[in-house]
Amino acid sequence: MATILVTGANRGIGLALVRKLLARGDSVIATARDPHTADDLAPLLAQHQARSQLLALDVTDEASIRSAMALLSAKTTALDVLVNNAGVSSGGAGDVARGQGSRLGMLTAAALIDVYRVNAVGALLVTQAAVELLRKGRDARVLNVSSAMGSIAEASGGSYAYRMSKAALNMASRALASDLRQYGIAVRSVHPGWVKTRMGGASAPIDVDASADGLVRLIDRTTLGESGSFVRYDGKSLEW
Repeated sequence: MATILVTGANRGIGLALVRKLLARGDSVIATARDPHTADDLAPLLAQHQARSQLLALDVTDEASIRSAMALLSAKTTALDVLVNNAGVSSGGAGDVARGQGSRLGMLTAAALIDVYRVNAVGALLVTQAAVELLRKGRDARVLNVSSAMGSIAEASGGSYAYRMSKAALNMASRALASDLRQYGIAVRSVHPGWVKTRMGGASAPIDVDASADGLVRLIDRTTLGESGSFVRYDGKSLEW
């Protein structure tokens, strides 16, 4: 089975994905910005101690990224899959912050940049730090959890910070696919669907388990032939 690193694994899609990967026998490195608050993740990993690790990782902090990768490198020789799942929808908590990152007339540079740092820059820097382990992996793959809201072809209004950051992540996926092909590492942007999570809200039409099941299938079916593509959790292609 594969050795898989999942960022932002303490809740939502990340937590569901970790649960499914462990259940089928994979070795999973799960990260959270603050492991001490990972109340649902920690007990799950404790049930699979021989095949799991919990790492502190703040994707906006370069020192945190370096520290996490150093700890990982000391415990494992290779990484087969990296899932860049950590993400935010707004520049902070509350209606004011959401407006500052979403609504025309209320936008601020700070809110826009906060979302960009997590969703685009963070994923790119984590991938960069993981390259040496991925090069030693088996059929290595990187899945960047993006969104259909990052599609320029399908764009509508509002949600500026989120849309812009996911469009930037898509560009990073294309560039990484080109640069990492020489090492046999495949890279894809994946849309998990509009999912019933804290971020997606209760009105979202897709159950978190259905989304996670789709992501597991994409992990298994991603090869160099699909590298550089943008797909939904159900495998259907999305326009950039």
